[in-house]
Amino acid sequence: MKIEHLRYFISVANTKSINHAAKELYISQQQLNNILTSLEEEMQLTLLVRTNKGVSLTEDGAEFVKYAEKILTDYSAMQNHFYVKHSITGEQAQSCHGKCILHIAPFFSIFLNDFIKKFREVAPSIDLICMENNDFITEEQIFSGHLYLLGYDPIAYITTDVPPPFHSVPTGEFEAYVYLNRNSALAKNESFSLELCSDVVTTALPFASSVDYNLRNINLVSSSIYQHLDAIVQNNAICILPGILFSKINPIYPDITIRPFDKPIFSSCNIVFAKSYTFTEADEVLITFLKTYLRSQQLYAKQIFL
Repeated sequence: MKIEHLRYFISVANTKSINHAAKELYISQQQLNNILTSLEEEMQLTLLVRTNKGVSLTEDGAEFVKYAEKILTDYSAMQNHFYVKHSITGEQAQSCHGKCILHIAPFFSIFLNDFIKKFREVAPSIDLICMENNDFITEEQIFSGHLYLLGYDPIAYITTDVPPPFHSVPTGEFEAYVYLNRNSALAKNESFSLELCSDVVTTALPFASSVDYNLRNINLVSSSIYQHLDAIVQNNAICILPGILFSKINPIYPDITIRPFDKPIFSSCNIVFAKSYTFTEADEVLITFLKTYLRSQQLYAKQIFL
């Protein structure tokens, strides 16, 4: 039994369809069916009832899903722990003292509790203050001398070159996905193009004054990731967000699914600050950790749905 086979089974359990799950997992229906049969043979159990209308879980299958979810959660926690630990630990992080103020992007709030917990383990002597951005980022805010974590809106093609008074440090490139209600008519689309996404719930709008947004094509503009997700569930809206969010969102919003774009679109994530800002040792540790943390989440997300 392989770890990814447990993920495949959970996908089938959630979609109640081998065909739909195979599309989400980007494998053939025959390959997925063979994996499910292999699982049942290995466990010597009947986990699924297959019909022309789809599949349903047996009593054993429902119990198997719970064990599979726990195993995947523990496996992911183990991977993330050692990945982060051995990517940044050392005397610098452990002994560094200081204070950092980090303004987080709306999409990052869903990671915040886990991020803070792991940062405390790695750098126990650094005082970290995290503040969620509730509005557009202004020049005055940047000049305040704080660090800002920004995720750029892929639908508007905002450049990663920030305006001249500012500087940025890339923390990673995340492939963008369309998040949507799996029960909506839109879910039948296997992928999305920019033309298809004419009505879109957009993510944050940093440096809004320098970007020409066509607001008629935007259903909702907010700074809260949960407002976006609630809109998807309640109004069958769609939202463009980094794929790394799915592993965190799915347990909270099981009716949300994702579809990739039919051409490469990436959501860049950067630390932005005034060019006059003087980096401290604590800032260097924080940014190094942030890059490592986001990378670990990206790897986990790929294991979940790719």
